[in-house]
Amino acid sequence: MSKSNICRDIHRDSLILDTETTGLSGFSNAEVIQIGIIDLKGNVICNQLIKPLRPIPQNVIKIHGITNQEVIDSPSFSEIYEHIKSILENKVVLSYNAEFDKTMLNRTCKLYHLPIIFCQWQCVMKIYQKYLGCTRYRSLPSAVHNAIGDCYAVLELLRKMKLVNKV
Repeated sequence: MSKSNICRDIHRDSLILDTETTGLSGFSNAEVIQIGIIDLKGNVICNQLIKPLRPIPQNVIKIHGITNQEVIDSPSFSEIYEHIKSILENKVVLSYNAEFDKTMLNRTCKLYHLPIIFCQWQCVMKIYQKYLGCTRYRSLPSAVHNAIGDCYAVLELLRKMKLVNKV
């Protein structure tokens, strides 16, 4: 499949975002506890741990390794909201499993009674599925369950699919 048939809308000013959370999107009180954002050149725009409203459950700590001790002195989401909004608002945001990251970011805004941040989400997992010619869920190759690490894994995947050039 040609790359022009996979995705025509990856703009050079797009950002790659990944989050780590206190739970899955099906849990109404799950929230973002780490946000990573890089540009398509691999420059880190944001790498922030976030202190959640509730303790991080042990079963979730086993997934991403972020402990309650690590976030205890981190800013709350409300303290970094304006900064995150200034980075993301009205931008094209690439994310692996964008529906999850979008849901979690929106839910976290709601938990803190803050407006939703409007951006154009593109799902790299769906682009990858088209590239492979399949429709089933695919885990992010080289995922490390760390927001910045997973942003770099997404960038490497985009490069592998020749949708982004190495700089």
